[in-house]
Amino acid sequence: MAKHIYRNVQDVIALIQRSESESEDDVHDADDVERVDSDDNSQNEPEQQDVASESGSDDVDEDVGMPSDTDLEAEQFTASDGTVWRKEAPRQSRARSQNILREAAGLKPRSQNTPDIKHAFELFLSEAILQIVVEQTNNYGSRLFAEKNQNREETNRLEWVPTDTVEMQAFCGLLLLAGVFKSKRENIRDLWTSEGLFARPVFVATMARNRFLLLYRCCRFDDVTTRQNRVANDKLAAFREVMELFAGSCRSAYAPGPNVTVDEHLCKFRGRCGFRVYIPSKPGKYGLKIWMCCDSDNFYCSNLQVYCGKVGNAPERGQGERVTLDLTSHLFGSGRNVTTDNFFTSVSLSQKLLQKSLTLVGTVRKGRAGFPQELFNAAHREEKSSLFMFTPDTLAVSYIPKPRKTVTLMSTMHLDNAVADEDAKYKPEVVLYYNKTKSGVDVLDKLVREYSCKRATKRWPMALFMDCIDIAAYNALVIWSYRVQNDATLEGIESRRQFLKVLGRSLVKSEMERRSLQFQNDRRGCDKQLAAAFASCGYPLRPVVPRPAVNLLRLKRGRCQMCDRTLDRKTSVTCNSCNNFCCDEHSVTVKTVTCDNCQADADRN
Repeated sequence: MAKHIYRNVQDVIALIQRSESESEDDVHDADDVERVDSDDNSQNEPEQQDVASESGSDDVDEDVGMPSDTDLEAEQFTASDGTVWRKEAPRQSRARSQNILREAAGLKPRSQNTPDIKHAFELFLSEAILQIVVEQTNNYGSRLFAEKNQNREETNRLEWVPTDTVEMQAFCGLLLLAGVFKSKRENIRDLWTSEGLFARPVFVATMARNRFLLLYRCCRFDDVTTRQNRVANDKLAAFREVMELFAGSCRSAYAPGPNVTVDEHLCKFRGRCGFRVYIPSKPGKYGLKIWMCCDSDNFYCSNLQVYCGKVGNAPERGQGERVTLDLTSHLFGSGRNVTTDNFFTSVSLSQKLLQKSLTLVGTVRKGRAGFPQELFNAAHREEKSSLFMFTPDTLAVSYIPKPRKTVTLMSTMHLDNAVADEDAKYKPEVVLYYNKTKSGVDVLDKLVREYSCKRATKRWPMALFMDCIDIAAYNALVIWSYRVQNDATLEGIESRRQFLKVLGRSLVKSEMERRSLQFQNDRRGCDKQLAAAFASCGYPLRPVVPRPAVNLLRLKRGRCQMCDRTLDRKTSVTCNSCNNFCCDEHSVTVKTVTCDNCQADADRN
């Protein structure tokens, strides 16, 4: 007869006697957010509310249907779908192929030779993405100005100045710098102020305030004229092309570690959108839900997918399974483990992942098909006890963290009944592993929120674009950290805040240089505050050679001093040397050309 893996009454009494002096903590190790699951004949609504609860953690009354001690002594259990679970662990002679990692974590070929921080960021916000944004922004800006000019006179018409990738990079850099200064809620006018104590010269020197606001208003990511036809089949049509390119860049730049986490991320947004959701457990509560696959160790975003609500009137069945397979498709055959919460975890998903050489660890929702009811019942069970069940390739365990509460998990990575010691409250090893790897997406959510570049907007594509900038900045930090570890010649960064500062300055550098050179050759529109901002950023303008003083009393017309007085020839031209009036007949206009080297020598002398 197989040895029982849960404690009997005598063992529990002895445990209580040993830990009599210790305080009891109400610890919930698997406090997952319970969400609407399409597997249970329900659907995700555009506005959905998540209720925080533990998997199967409702109070259990001792009803007639509850299992007795004799039921728990049985050697096997049968689920409602006919799946047979046994209490004896299957014998393992060697490591299974699904548990062998076939791809080492680290940089992929396209990111191995990244020379600096700016190029690490460009791995994700690539030239292709910027080209799309520049092209569509110019198209929209041109149409907008054409509409405004219809009611204007020809001499008073507006002209759209086309943007380019250099200026768009500077635009993204200013957004990142505003996030570093935690100024995303600060008024734009304050960011461009020239007051001494509050001045931020990097904003003034990079771009005019009105130009920044114009780009922020006109920034588009698709062809607005054809959007109506595409929206009928794709709710994300306004941002689909950019999102697909961004997700592909994340997949191809870095290979995650042995464990990844699949969960939801909320892009905060309170404007009008057909697939906006409400999740009270998230800090933003309202926003756009993004499914994410992140590295459980360094929280690198490896893949992502925007939730667009249900298609038509029919609910999507098996949404959690479909999302997990989509997000981990680039990891098939790699031998990694996927950690999920009770929205995604199912027997069907675990079997499909095993066929792709991936294992699954996750909490199980009460009543999920394929699991015996005994796993979810807390009656007749002692505190800190565990009930293990096995199939040939799957483990299910039910742990009692406190009286009448259960935490149920399943794993295709673990196939034994290992339990931790008293210091860890006799938790099963699979519970400890889940607690270690479950927070990949949640930690990334917290990190990007700390220095987020998001500003107030009523357009959901713009909100998604700023969210992609935040994620790209963090992924670039992971890439650069690996580069610094493997190349001693590269300079490391002390903190993430310092990294974002360096990244922001590198993105605005090209535009700042181009703008300073423009004002070097033409000082029109360059006031003292702008010149001081250029000097503060390391681009001092060449000083202006003062013109000779002009007698203000002689600015009006006067008689030419060279002509006969009887001619009485009046002129407004004066000689630069003696300031006497002289007509065109008795004056010579000389154009002086001086090179930069000679002018610099004259300035030094």
